[in-house]
Amino acid sequence: MSDSKGTILITGGNGLVGMRLTAMLLAQGFTVRHLSTSIGPSRADDQPLVKGEVSVYGWNPAAGSINPNALEGVDHIVNLAGASIAKRWTAEHRELIRSSRVDSLRTLYEALAFQEHQVSSLISSSAVGFYPSSLEHVYCEDDEPSHDFLGEVCQEWEAEAKRFEDLGLRAVLLRTGIVLAESSGALPVIARTVKWFLGAPLGSGKQVMPWIHLDDLCRMYSHALNSGLKGAYNAVGIKGATNAEMTRGVARALKRPVWPINVPAFVLKAVLGDQSQLVLMSTACSPEKMIRAGFTYRYSDLDVALIDILL
Repeated sequence: MSDSKGTILITGGNGLVGMRLTAMLLAQGFTVRHLSTSIGPSRADDQPLVKGEVSVYGWNPAAGSINPNALEGVDHIVNLAGASIAKRWTAEHRELIRSSRVDSLRTLYEALAFQEHQVSSLISSSAVGFYPSSLEHVYCEDDEPSHDFLGEVCQEWEAEAKRFEDLGLRAVLLRTGIVLAESSGALPVIARTVKWFLGAPLGSGKQVMPWIHLDDLCRMYSHALNSGLKGAYNAVGIKGATNAEMTRGVARALKRPVWPINVPAFVLKAVLGDQSQLVLMSTACSPEKMIRAGFTYRYSDLDVALIDILL
């Protein structure tokens, strides 16, 4: 496209964030490519699979292979690759959560290190799981990381992204909170229980959920691409909500009641095991650094965000 604003290569483009971001970037006039593990081996002579306005190239991060043609003419890389943390945390899936994130970045790094390219920036996802759980502290980007499973994965994930600075790229890390969307993530689960008249706060209900509307998150990625951002940023909404506030907010939007008793933490731990950390952890995060970088929100109010998504 001769009138393109630039070419962006997205990993994880078929995921929740990737699909919405792709549509947003195409509307802005960018050329978008995806890397996918689902289209076979990645040889130098492979032709991309064209899906609508997007060219899809093959790669296999577990084997460290990538179609080098995917990087030709690319100006920016958006890295969203990573196995879901919503599946049961068996030993095998824990390793997949870690390796899928680390191997993807290592494969991209090695490809850029050994071929000519014009890539100027890497915008990589990370997660608020970087921080320890706390009911009192509001985390900023300079705070120390957690040393549990999620914290260690995030540290290794971000370390791999920061290596791209050695290649002269601008590296941006978006520590993403709980993404509110209709089709995936935590919200459909909460909404389903509320619709079935089973809505109730989990654990103490006081744990902070650092939510962000899907559209605002994608707009943050766009902002990071179109600005001079560098380093880590909390990709969260203006104000988090406690689990109890989130449950009541969903109930208001769906006009359903909420049970007056909470689901005890020990029940969640018995059912979910270590994965109960996802619903019991509290990570209030400050978005001030992103706001100072010029980002403005469309969905700063929880009720407005929930109504937009659920109704």
